[in-house]
Amino acid sequence: MKKILSTSESIDPCQEGRRLTDVCATGEATFSERKHELVVRLDSFWRKSEWGRKEQRKHLPWLPGKQTIREHLSWEEALPAARSIFHNWTKRIRRCLADHEEEITA
Repeated sequence: MKKILSTSESIDPCQEGRRLTDVCATGEATFSERKHELVVRLDSFWRKSEWGRKEQRKHLPWLPGKQTIREHLSWEEALPAARSIFHNWTKRIRRCLADHEEEITA
């Protein structure tokens, strides 16, 4: 398996003084040339970081849980497909965030 994509996106950063809170999306994609299989592992989490302190992460119940997507396709199609899958993942997280914005700011 070859790693073809490792990405993350800050979906909703908010800074208050020295404290930063954020909802993040991550994606890791590998491709098996032997099987012609793309495997994309997706995750989302909320994090809080403050200058001089260890970052805190947690999974909020309304955020989508970890997912693994498998597609059988050619090497040429793998990277564009992985990017598209991650893009759709971030859209899904944004929709969840819009539905629960008051819980983040509380």
